[in-house]
Amino acid sequence: MSSSRQPVYTEKTKCRDCYKCVRYCPVKAIKVEENSARIIDDLCIYCGRCVEICPTHAKKVRNDVPEVKKLIRSGRKVVLSLAPSWTTGVFGSREELIAAFRGLGFCAVSETALGAELVSSWTSEQLEREPGLMISSACPTVNELFRKYYPQFIDSLSRAPSPLEAHALFLKRLMGERIAVVFAGPCIAKKLEADNRDSEIDFALTFDEMSGWLGERSLTAATPRSFETEDLDFYPCQAVSGSLYAMEGGMIRSLGDMSRSPDRTMVPLSGMTHIMEALDEMDGRDGMMLELLSCPGGCVNGSGFKNRGNQFAYRKKSLIHFEKALAGSISSSPVLEAAESMNLQLPLKSFIRASAHREASFTDELIEEALYELGKEKEEDRLDCGGCGYNSCRDFAVAYLKKMGEKPMCVTNMRKRAQKKVDMLLRTLPMGVVIVNRRHQIVECNKGFASLFADPETICDEEYAKRHSDLPLINFVDLTSCLTDILSGRKSIFEERLKINGKFLKITFFSIDKGHLAGVIIQDITTTSVKREDVIRKAEEVISKNLQNVQQIASLLGENAAETEIILRSLTDQFQFTAAEGNL
Repeated sequence: MSSSRQPVYTEKTKCRDCYKCVRYCPVKAIKVEENSARIIDDLCIYCGRCVEICPTHAKKVRNDVPEVKKLIRSGRKVVLSLAPSWTTGVFGSREELIAAFRGLGFCAVSETALGAELVSSWTSEQLEREPGLMISSACPTVNELFRKYYPQFIDSLSRAPSPLEAHALFLKRLMGERIAVVFAGPCIAKKLEADNRDSEIDFALTFDEMSGWLGERSLTAATPRSFETEDLDFYPCQAVSGSLYAMEGGMIRSLGDMSRSPDRTMVPLSGMTHIMEALDEMDGRDGMMLELLSCPGGCVNGSGFKNRGNQFAYRKKSLIHFEKALAGSISSSPVLEAAESMNLQLPLKSFIRASAHREASFTDELIEEALYELGKEKEEDRLDCGGCGYNSCRDFAVAYLKKMGEKPMCVTNMRKRAQKKVDMLLRTLPMGVVIVNRRHQIVECNKGFASLFADPETICDEEYAKRHSDLPLINFVDLTSCLTDILSGRKSIFEERLKINGKFLKITFFSIDKGHLAGVIIQDITTTSVKREDVIRKAEEVISKNLQNVQQIASLLGENAAETEIILRSLTDQFQFTAAEGNL
């Protein structure tokens, strides 16, 4: 039994509110709260899709390698049950991967496909006895889907144990009940099987976890190991037809003659979208056998192995492996003979206990209110763009009512609101404002900016300002060096005071989007500057006209007259210094 943490979880600090996981989750088991998308365990089916597509790797798979290391160090014999997908060549040849895994401390490596052959045999007998709809239950994600979303089909699920459970039972009968069984494969949901306290499996690792572990030990499938030749075979024998389980339709093909029965239609389906579409159309009375695998194309495309290659190439390798194994096998299924000699009977699996998710229902009136609150007042506002992760604005409104989503998830509405704020600021600010791009072209400006550089007879309204878009800023004023400082990131905000075309301008530069957008606020302070120049000029006149008298009287009045001269001089100097510093 693994730790209490769920097989898939969110590392909150890495989530960047892109809503990609919401978009791709087939059952929308993601809740966005405080701009972070987290998995709702009661809704999740552990297909691993969110792990695959998360661009910041915020969705994590629980790492059980440390627990398996403890298990091996405990002294118990630990057998590795290796998923059929190994035939795709992800870990090299059979001898190479067995040597590498034995090097990690496993006492033996056995194929999960042996358990699949036991399940196929049992299923063939069940198909002969029971008419009506039968659904294979080899995929734990599909089982979760039925348990939580399609409980009406639970009675149609095959009661055979999973191939992994059957394999663990077989190994313990063969090697003793004290052995530990660890699974390795491309399936994240297999961790659910290991987490079940009644399970025969101790831990389940993904191929990603196995690759990481091999990397820690500097072991690769190509690393030579000092094992005897007989130690580099699968224990106790090589699987044959069970290796087909890794592909869509593989289980049906492994049934042999039963797969061609005229009394029952065999339908393989893979990929959650196709499976859910089929289940939505079925009434449960169809006389067919459904083989359902959550990953598109089957387990060869499992989400627990990031570095998987071309699906066609994987399927081809698996089929070639099967044909070779079949050609080299004395019996079509050696494991059946071994199970029969041990009198191994597979226990019937208890029916999966339904834990159906009850969808909250909302009236059309409530949904319309939510749409209005989300900025979707009119029909033309309901673009169904999918930016929020939901298929339609209505679906998003329902998620919002269920508190599974937040207002900022609607990108179009947030952009519209931001644009309204910008427009309001541009209209109301008395000074000139202009936004330029990295090519120093005007993206947007207000009429205050347009009027600063327009002819006196020009009517400067908002329409006139809009016509400035896409024009080079240098057509009106040359601020090239200052804009370069902002856009390059050398400065984030600074102020300059310039005299242009006879006007004194106070200009503030600031960064909006580094390397892409910069803002400029221009204030005409010419009137203030003229007043200051007048003060300087008049002060100098007073000093010039009265300096001689001041000097003559100074001897009579003492320091009071000297102070008058000092004050006048300092006043003049202060204004002149201010002008020289560009603070006009």
